[in-house]
Amino acid sequence: MRLAAQVPSGSRDLLGCGFAAEGDMSMEWSLRLAFALLAVSGLFAEVFGAAGPVRPERQADRILDSFESETPLYGTWTRGKATSKLTARTGYAKEGTRSLLVELEPSADKKGRHSLNMVWRFDPPADWSAHDGLMMWYQSQTAKSPGFTVNVIEEGGANYWLHVRPKPRMAGKWQAIKLRHDAWQWSWEGPEDKDKKLDLSKITQLRVEIRAAAEERVVFSLDGLGLYNEPPPYAGPVLGLSCTKDGFLRPPGKDYTLVVQVSRLAAGKETTVELHGVDYWGETKLRKTLTFRGEEGVDKLPNRYINFANDGPNYIDVRGTLHMDGELLYRAERAFACIAPQQEEDKKANPNSIFGIWVGGGPWGIGAKWTRTYCRGGDVKLVDGKYQFRDNPPGEYGPKADPRLSYTFYFSMMPKWLSSKPDRADWQKWSPKNWDDYDKFLQWVITGAKAGGFTHYEVWNEPVPYAYWMGPMESVVKLHEVTYKAIKKVQPDAVVLGPCPYSFVWDYIEEYFRLGGAKWIDDVVIHAYSGNPDIDFAANLRKLKAVMAKYGIGDRDVYITEMGYSTPGVTEREQAQFMVRAYMYAWSEGVRLLTWHMLWDYSGAGDPGHAILRHDHTPRPAYAAYATMTRVLERAKHLGSVDGLSRTQRGFRFEKRGRTIRVLWDTEGESRLTLSPVTSIEVVNLMGGISSLQPANGKLALSITRDPIYVVTEE
Repeated sequence: MRLAAQVPSGSRDLLGCGFAAEGDMSMEWSLRLAFALLAVSGLFAEVFGAAGPVRPERQADRILDSFESETPLYGTWTRGKATSKLTARTGYAKEGTRSLLVELEPSADKKGRHSLNMVWRFDPPADWSAHDGLMMWYQSQTAKSPGFTVNVIEEGGANYWLHVRPKPRMAGKWQAIKLRHDAWQWSWEGPEDKDKKLDLSKITQLRVEIRAAAEERVVFSLDGLGLYNEPPPYAGPVLGLSCTKDGFLRPPGKDYTLVVQVSRLAAGKETTVELHGVDYWGETKLRKTLTFRGEEGVDKLPNRYINFANDGPNYIDVRGTLHMDGELLYRAERAFACIAPQQEEDKKANPNSIFGIWVGGGPWGIGAKWTRTYCRGGDVKLVDGKYQFRDNPPGEYGPKADPRLSYTFYFSMMPKWLSSKPDRADWQKWSPKNWDDYDKFLQWVITGAKAGGFTHYEVWNEPVPYAYWMGPMESVVKLHEVTYKAIKKVQPDAVVLGPCPYSFVWDYIEEYFRLGGAKWIDDVVIHAYSGNPDIDFAANLRKLKAVMAKYGIGDRDVYITEMGYSTPGVTEREQAQFMVRAYMYAWSEGVRLLTWHMLWDYSGAGDPGHAILRHDHTPRPAYAAYATMTRVLERAKHLGSVDGLSRTQRGFRFEKRGRTIRVLWDTEGESRLTLSPVTSIEVVNLMGGISSLQPANGKLALSITRDPIYVVTEE
């Protein structure tokens, strides 16, 4: 089959189709995302969330710095070779008449990090105890919204911190950053604080630290730095959107049912609810206006049930707004998806599959054949000489593998009673005080895991110094040696995986192998958080293989047990696109397994955003995209790349049960692709919809966009 590609001039951008993210993400930002940093960040201030009461914008109740003073109220210093510039912007502000423009210029160094520190000193110590938290107005001047760290220091020097991750894709728009006082965390890097509790009545310093890669330029504005109190709880009417007990996911042929709930509407008051549902492609699937009237003594009005058509595999995003007396008071959102089932043959367990997903595990009707589980040392106590896992009876440990799935089983957190630094806040990251005792502990865990059906073990989750491990690289290699030997004593045929960095951290990977780490693993495991997969993901995989070959293990398999994209960092549409693209690149480079992180946002506190299934069990578009990908490609054989594509087009060929499958997309927008000669063709879109197309004179012209499609032909 011959392929001829054409790229029309003025290719249109296909982003921004009505999902929760505000505004389109520019290509520049897409290429520059620092996902590895987001993956390992510790604590974040909450700055996300669209659903809920619509509250008026509020300034700080007590201003600490409005940046109006001719003489700055703060001092500065830099680390590394940073060059910074701080400029008052007159006539452009959220508080008063001026704001502060912060610029951190790149240095000549191509590696490393530098930072700018701004510090406010309080003498005598300030009393913040009458307020709920610290706030500031933030505005990114570039497509990227760089984060920063805020520290408060109490009298005596104890240091408490939070990492701020501003809402992305809001270049040129002010956003309020709020840091609640009850969220500050003690930093072990500062002086000891016996009670590990911030004394809000004796604050001596406030520090903002902006860190960046040496080659990175950071530009943003600050204003209205001050203290705030939470407003009174919202007391108006509440809108809820849910579904019937059969859930938010539907098989083909079963229509959707939206349940609309209004509560706390005062007697005699009337409110209108506007509903608008669009599919992944922007087509309206539901539009309806409802009226509710409050009743005496009734807190929750009777539910309204809205049925709307299920036209087949697709994703539907429904938004509801509640208005009273012409004022918008409340927003609610829910999503539905139609998922086509896999063929019976493809539903069976398959340890040779590349498709994994975690956190959440379980088939969930999505086609994953692998997942991940773990034993954390922090969950194990030593009771009368016996190991006790959580609330189990001492000595008993019996994890069970689901026979429908294969697993990688990882270790993390040194038990506190084994840690060589039990008095530190980060005790779980340190080597054991006695390696022989750790070996005995591991053998106990592995004995239980073996009995439960587990066969693949990751030595440690991200043991990169200062991430989830503290100590020199020699101790990382020792960790692998002791773990490898313990596993092989108990389960000689088990597969041991390492060294598991959080991304392609080349200095760490090279040093691990240089120190002889290859001897203590059977295959290589890595976490692959990174930027747009079209940019350098495949190249990084090839580089990893080259490093492995350099140290004599080029023939061993590569497992990726975490990779994903957080929807605060990318649009939900991009999350779905990037996921499929990443799998195609991994498959083409011979990756043994790619376990997507993650299935379900297990925490409802702000929805971490990495998952393809929200905390409320509603799908993101990536959920439908994952189900489509596994339905089409489970048990397929990779044949190679598609020939004849343009510069911006990507394509991979597969064979499955006598049919050829081509996965195609355009990295920059929209282009045309002509297939010939063909007699019949089936096209499966990213959400699973199927089109049967008939070529004219043996030729068929296709539109290729950023959304991967599956072109299936009989050959």
